[in-house]
Order: sequence, then C-alpha cells, then structure tokens
Amino acid sequence: MTETGMENEQRLLILFATQTGNAQDAAERVEREARRRSCRAAVLSLDEFEA
Repeated sequence: MTETGMENEQRLLILFATQTGNAQDAAERVEREARRRSCRAAVLSLDEFEA
C-alpha cells in the first residue's frame, strides 16, 4: 500500500462496557461489519482501554 493509501485507510475503535454481555455482542457485530467494508476495526472493553 502506498503512503497515500495508508493516509486514507479508515480505522475504527469500538469501546464497550457491559454487565450482561449484550454490549460486547453488539460491539463485535459492528467490528465484523466494519471489517467486511475494509475498515480496520478493534473492539476493547473500557477496562482494557488506556486514555
């Protein structure tokens, strides 16, 4: 990939917090859809995210 192509690459960070697992399931569905559309996506729990 060219440097210009890398600048145009879409990236998505999906953060979630959950007690029942529903938010994690939804976050993972969003991640799969983003990847299907050629977007680099990552899912992290708020516990794992360092600001």
